[in-house]
Amino acid sequence: MQWTAFSLFTIVALLFNAATPLLVERSPEFLEYEQIVLAPLLDPLDTSIPNWRELYLAKIAKYEAYLKKYPNSPLVAEVKLRIAEFLKDVERSDIYKLRVEMYQCLERNSGDAIYDGDAREACILEFDKKTKKWRDPIYSGKAVKLLLELVGKYGHQKRYNMNEPRIGGFAWVEEEIGAKALYLLSKGAEPEHKKKILLLILKEYKAGPALLLAIQEDLQRLKGAQTK
Repeated sequence: MQWTAFSLFTIVALLFNAATPLLVERSPEFLEYEQIVLAPLLDPLDTSIPNWRELYLAKIAKYEAYLKKYPNSPLVAEVKLRIAEFLKDVERSDIYKLRVEMYQCLERNSGDAIYDGDAREACILEFDKKTKKWRDPIYSGKAVKLLLELVGKYGHQKRYNMNEPRIGGFAWVEEEIGAKALYLLSKGAEPEHKKKILLLILKEYKAGPALLLAIQEDLQRLKGAQTK
């Protein structure tokens, strides 16, 4: 069968016209949410020492602005879950200064001599010692409160998440808000309490493949720690 340039053009035009309504029907609130999620925390061209506290708070502010703009969005629970995830890991206000001091220490000891290597290691060890409890307790407390609210109010609601991270496609996935919220609450909990939370997730909530794997690995680690 011979295809003329005109017939090929006609087919392409018809396909484009058929697809156009799908593009028009795409909800702006979904697109805006996806843009916030996919936007990098750190500018890849920025070579300065990152202030993770400020970067996390800026990301939280974008999600909070979204909630004000779309208070009745079906994505409210998902957005609050994202906010809680960032709140949980906001650094103390003094951490950035300590990180800068560490890099300055590393720069002062950037020679090739063996003792310089020891000095550089000492810079990192000193930073680690001062930042063992690096999370800001005020924001961590807000995260816990929000996560408990999510479990109570939206526990069995489906998540709107990246269905295929390598492609970047979002979809309603077979994982519940409560499963992820409880898993975040389990982080940092005492071993026995952590185990109870993880078992509760498996019993009462739907968790996606990646979350299920993380839960199983955590339970294995807890089991291994008990046998030592």
